[in-house]
Amino acid sequence: MTNVSGNIFTKTITNQTIGSTISYAVKFAYAVGLSVTNYYTYVVGNNCALEVQSFSELESLSFVNPVKAYLEFDFKSKIDKIEIYNTLGNLIFLTIEDSKKINLENLDKGVYLISIYSNKNRYIKKMIKN
Repeated sequence: MTNVSGNIFTKTITNQTIGSTISYAVKFAYAVGLSVTNYYTYVVGNNCALEVQSFSELESLSFVNPVKAYLEFDFKSKIDKIEIYNTLGNLIFLTIEDSKKINLENLDKGVYLISIYSNKNRYIKKMIKN
């Protein structure tokens, strides 16, 4: 699992077949033993894909690519949340600020996916960090 912040963790389960059922639980290790949460089941749906809600709005989202130290957006709508994922699908950056400029100096060079949430929509673009 990847630590998002504080006590919040994330884990992406890949290579699942739409319509199949998966069961999962979380196991916690302590100095004196283990704890397991309840088991949960989930039917894999087709809404987990990286899809675009509106191409016209997505085209209005632009930034200089490749990115150097700062990611600066040109986007007309209010930004609710920004997530950056590495190529393994791990969330490596999260902000809920409505900022059009993000400091990415500490981000390694490479290819990333950036998800921008605005007005209940999610916009995804590829980002290259130099």
